[in-house]
Amino acid sequence: MNETTSVPDKLMSSATALQSFLKAHADTEHQIREILDKRLETIDTNTWKSVVTSLDSYWGKECTDILADVVQSIIAESDQENGLQLIGASAPVEVMNFLRKIISLYGLELEAAFLASNQLPNNWKTFYRDVYYDAVNMRSHLRVRFAKYNGEEPFIEGNADSILELTILMIQTIHSLPDPSFLGRAISDRFIEEANKLIKFLQPPSPEASDKEANSQTDVQSTQSKINE
Repeated sequence: MNETTSVPDKLMSSATALQSFLKAHADTEHQIREILDKRLETIDTNTWKSVVTSLDSYWGKECTDILADVVQSIIAESDQENGLQLIGASAPVEVMNFLRKIISLYGLELEAAFLASNQLPNNWKTFYRDVYYDAVNMRSHLRVRFAKYNGEEPFIEGNADSILELTILMIQTIHSLPDPSFLGRAISDRFIEEANKLIKFLQPPSPEASDKEANSQTDVQSTQSKINE
């Protein structure tokens, strides 16, 4: 397509192409669902490219473009309905009905595939944690599992000291960056908030706080003794 064409014109051209294809091929929905069922079985960093290539081969690039625009609009709006409305002004009713059907069936998977296409294969996608305390042996046991964009799910485990040491090493790794501009402000603020909570959790109580706690326990015991009397 011509790079100088405006975005609305691109959408109109893609919508017209899809409208013509739907009229000429009555089984389009069935064929597209077969393609998406196959290509979205596993979602990793290569899935979106595979989807686009297969769709281009079936109905042509212009028809693929409008579906891709819908997916990206939904991601930008964080809402399927709002994302579809942005396309609706440029698409005939039969095209919108088709797109609504496809998005209702495959929207979440298509969004995940598009987002994964911008990630490194070994980037972590989801984080799982299990925290245990062995009361018999009086020791902690922490397990962390990562779901990566390439489909792997490695995990590490250890006691609290081991996991805290790993955390220290990760902090030192981040600190190796030349300056903080490599990090987003929102995630930096979130880290500072969580770090302050952890520091407060790890810091030993001050002598004054210890004395106050001891006095409080003494007062409770004294009150309990008077009640028993």
